[in-house]
Amino acid sequence: MKKFGASAVEPLIAALTNKNQHVRESVARLLADTGDPRAVEPLYVSLRRRDWSVVTSVYPFYLKNFMPGAELLLVRALRVWKKIKGTRQMAEDYLNCGKQGLKDAAKSWAKDH
Repeated sequence: MKKFGASAVEPLIAALTNKNQHVRESVARLLADTGDPRAVEPLYVSLRRRDWSVVTSVYPFYLKNFMPGAELLLVRALRVWKKIKGTRQMAEDYLNCGKQGLKDAAKSWAKDH
């Protein structure tokens, strides 16, 4: 990403709507790692759209850049994702992020696993 710099951000944002799930996941990870403020809103659009593959790929971004309304969607992401593959790391991160709703979701996940 450093090789391409800020000029790569807009094309990456556009690629968040790609039909291929793996492309969206990869693009989201790149955007989350840029630290570019232009990436914040498009990544939150993915959360609001409930693009769970993107959300679970970059959930640490959402924990770090917490916005109103995100908690319920992040709880839903853990519940949805656990049906697919579940992730201990995601639950542990929720448990330790300082948000009570996410902590409760992590405890529920742990009880089921």
